[in-house]
Amino acid sequence: MSAFMVNKEHIDCLVSAALSADHWNRFSYYHDGERHIVEYAEADATGQMLWNENILSINHRYPDTVANLAACPGKIADAENGFVYRYGQLPAPVNPVVVLSAIACYEYQTCEHPTWEQSAAFAFCQALRRQMIHQLPGYKEAPWSIENRAQYRATPPAPRTVNQDELDSYLACHPAD
Repeated sequence: MSAFMVNKEHIDCLVSAALSADHWNRFSYYHDGERHIVEYAEADATGQMLWNENILSINHRYPDTVANLAACPGKIADAENGFVYRYGQLPAPVNPVVVLSAIACYEYQTCEHPTWEQSAAFAFCQALRRQMIHQLPGYKEAPWSIENRAQYRATPPAPRTVNQDELDSYLACHPAD
């Protein structure tokens, strides 16, 4: 496998998605038996935790990067500041499909070390994925329990039009090369 450092905008996408939950349904994840609620006051720390896990993976895969962060593969403009994370909110609303893709990319880049599945970043990604699945169009209308074959083959909701805010959100998470 190979791995690269995701850029700041990628981490902003993940943290912004976590912070998009409403007050009554705040995003949280469980790690080492503790519930972690992600709020704006912890946005920097949450993003730093995600970036640190990515660095750990890169260092494990490419040992020459341990002493030289600038040698990390990927868009490493952020290496100049030592990968110190400061949250930058992305525009709402969140597009769950974009975030699901960003989670998959992040996990692929971050899973190279042996303790990945025990990490807080892994727990964060699992919880964020569950949250985004619940936001997919048609999810809330779909049957919870399949009682008959007709429910399984039910016609999915018609595709919806993407608005400018969703397009902006997608472009922020997937900058042009």
